[in-house]
Amino acid sequence: MPYTITLGQLPAGHAIDSAKPGGELRVQFREFVTSEDGDLLTSRLEGLPSDILRLTGQAASLQPSAIDHMLVLVRRDKSATVYINELQILAEVQATRAIRAGEAVLDDDVADVRALKFRGVEIPDDVGVLFAFSMGWRRALYYDFGPFAPGIAGSRTYDIWAQLGQCWAYLTFQQLLKVTPEEWELLLHTGWFLFIGIPVRYRKQLLNYVRSGWDVDELLGDVSKHLKRRLPRLLDAWATNPCMRDHLPLLQSAVERYQEEDNVSCNCILYPRIEGILRSFFSGNATGRPSQKSLVNCAVSGGGSDLRETSLLLPRVFRRYLNEVYFANFDPARPSAASRNSVAHGVVPADQLSLKAATLALLIVEQLFYFLRPKQKCEPAPAGLDTAAGQ
Repeated sequence: MPYTITLGQLPAGHAIDSAKPGGELRVQFREFVTSEDGDLLTSRLEGLPSDILRLTGQAASLQPSAIDHMLVLVRRDKSATVYINELQILAEVQATRAIRAGEAVLDDDVADVRALKFRGVEIPDDVGVLFAFSMGWRRALYYDFGPFAPGIAGSRTYDIWAQLGQCWAYLTFQQLLKVTPEEWELLLHTGWFLFIGIPVRYRKQLLNYVRSGWDVDELLGDVSKHLKRRLPRLLDAWATNPCMRDHLPLLQSAVERYQEEDNVSCNCILYPRIEGILRSFFSGNATGRPSQKSLVNCAVSGGGSDLRETSLLLPRVFRRYLNEVYFANFDPARPSAASRNSVAHGVVPADQLSLKAATLALLIVEQLFYFLRPKQKCEPAPAGLDTAAGQ
């Protein structure tokens, strides 16, 4: 059963600056910290969460190390409801395959985490929230006391369930989501991306190869074999997407050529056709001129993931991948890798119409499948504030 407690005063968050009495102070009223933040997470957990645990009267019998999760809902009258190790936690995910009720869901089955919810628990927009949770040996803390912050409307203006889903996804898939700009630079330079269609174990290997300075293409054989096994059900899935349905005959031909190891034909079909898919989505979801940049922006924001940096679809970097790798510029006198432009202009060298290029093209199509959801706005909404100034 949850505990009902009364706080001495409403929590505001944590001070960013030091201030003397009467001075101005910036307050962090919304924050997400994890085990990778080290002492910062420890100091946060030893603050308000520990105080709340004492107020429940369970501090003597329940050690902090035994807490798998704690959810605290704080109301404006200073009363709070506390759940400790009793919640039924439900993750709403976008699946990569058909899954029957009762079937085990594995990491490779998760394309994106849409939300994290608690069975039988509602979180009103006008209450403060604190959620501490664990995933294996890792821990995390998310809190939002914005409804009590001065100068704020008094209610959350974002989807708390989606936000908690982001936090859960980050802690669960931390190795895939914690990639430095330098590492992304190296990976994109190879032409590879952490495509959702690549099994988690191979995505981790891609990162390990980049970090070790090894040849990433050595993983091509394993990635291709896995992709070939999945292609029949991928075609079935693509047929359900209105933006891909009109392109399905050519996608089917490309898949047949790939299975027959006719990589030249597969590449010649796919690289121009990917732009066609982007144009199909753009025509139904945007206005204006469909330039390469606007096609990419509409496609990526159309998936609704621009504000979810912890999405496994990696929208921000995938936008860059499409712009810099798929739509790569080329020197007509010295064309190199296969891209939309080098293939469509007929200048790509034959040896670049390879198994690697065909594999990457099919993985691009699969990645786009999860973004191209019709009737979504192409313009991302502005991010919310996470600090407030007070005295």
